[in-house]
Amino acid sequence: MAHSGRGQRNGRHQGQEGRGGPHLDDGYASDMSRGHYPQDSKHQDRAGRGVAFTDEGYGSDMNRNRFPQDSSYRAQQQGYPRQPQGGTVGDLLEQANAKIALLREDVNTQQRRARATQSHLDAATARNDFYRERIRALEREQATLEGTNRTLRNGLDAATEHNRTCEEKIEVLERERHERIRAHSANRATLKATNRALKNDLDAAIARSGVHEGKIGTLEHKVTTLEGTNRTLQNDLGAETTRRRFYEERVGALEETNRTLANNLAAERGCVMDCQMMNRSLQDQNASLTAEVQLLMDELNRLKSPTPTKLGEAVVQKDFKGRNELFRRRY
Repeated sequence: MAHSGRGQRNGRHQGQEGRGGPHLDDGYASDMSRGHYPQDSKHQDRAGRGVAFTDEGYGSDMNRNRFPQDSSYRAQQQGYPRQPQGGTVGDLLEQANAKIALLREDVNTQQRRARATQSHLDAATARNDFYRERIRALEREQATLEGTNRTLRNGLDAATEHNRTCEEKIEVLERERHERIRAHSANRATLKATNRALKNDLDAAIARSGVHEGKIGTLEHKVTTLEGTNRTLQNDLGAETTRRRFYEERVGALEETNRTLANNLAAERGCVMDCQMMNRSLQDQNASLTAEVQLLMDELNRLKSPTPTKLGEAVVQKDFKGRNELFRRRY
């Protein structure tokens, strides 16, 4: 089938130096003039070697040796000078039919790829719808959590205000305690000074013992009384110290109670919200059951009435259809 370009007698297929020249279009197909056939001399350079085969829009596979049955094309792929084939009508038709079959195979491949692409697109659309619904659910959950956060923040603000009030009360008690301690200290210093003065008077009286014995006895009685008073003040100071420790322990207990009450308040508010949601759900169910009971009472009244007319039977059938529709929606 393939002939050498140097020894061919047909001048139409010979160029300079005996190589194959331009291949003429004899009217068999318009594609012959566009380089669709590997044996076409338009795909040979001046040295007779095969040049790049161009893609005319049928797919990239056209450039990948899709015609193994063409010996001249295999020759140019191996680097040898191509030998052009004879230009008979039967050969050209056979080659055209082979290319048509290959083109149909390419079209079928493209259609399968398009169907696979559509399947991937449908799956991606389904995933997109799923994720969009998931986003809406998360937005609703976020709104619920924001409401809960606001409720907890209000409870925290109330607990903080209560804590601040307790701290103010503690500061007032501390100031009063310090004032009492300062007053007791001043009284003690005054009593010590008085005691020293009395002792000095006693010493002076003892020096004048002959004349002032009666006064000495009186002064000794006063000294004893003042010492008892001093012991009483010391006991009061000890009691005040004990009371101070009691108040400090009481303040610690109140702070712990405050924290416990704040935690209980947050828990109670969460329970209140759950009860409100449950109450709304029960109200909806009650309304639905009330409507169902009303339908059943209407049906009972109709059954107790005399035999209905055709118009009445139509109304009863319509009511039964309405009740059945209600049951389908409910269950």
